[in-house]
Amino acid sequence: AYKFRGCIINPAIGNVTAPVSSNSNSTTNYTIGNYKTLDIMKIRTGAGVDFKQKKVKDLTADGKKNATSTSPNAYACYKKGTIFTATKILKDSKGNIWAKTPSGYICIKEGKTAYCKKI
Repeated sequence: AYKFRGCIINPAIGNVTAPVSSNSNSTTNYTIGNYKTLDIMKIRTGAGVDFKQKKVKDLTADGKKNATSTSPNAYACYKKGTIFTATKILKDSKGNIWAKTPSGYICIKEGKTAYCKKI
């Protein structure tokens, strides 16, 4: 019989995130659908603070309309009150909850602090 001793993760792929389980008590309020930002939110290339922040030029047309800056080379942030569609919900290695949006990833909950609410 074999005993599982772990696995090897390629560091070149960055942080590994897992989809949020629908039966997890702490994440049942976070499902795909429409959300509203409660503050200015950075848009990242992946689910976690270790991923790079996107530039405005890398957003979708709608993402650019809701960005805090119109400068193409500025770092991308959604304005407070932006409504976006979460196409996937993920949890990072620290337990924070992230939403994949058409323009990138944003943190919707860190610890006990919610940055977005479902509408």
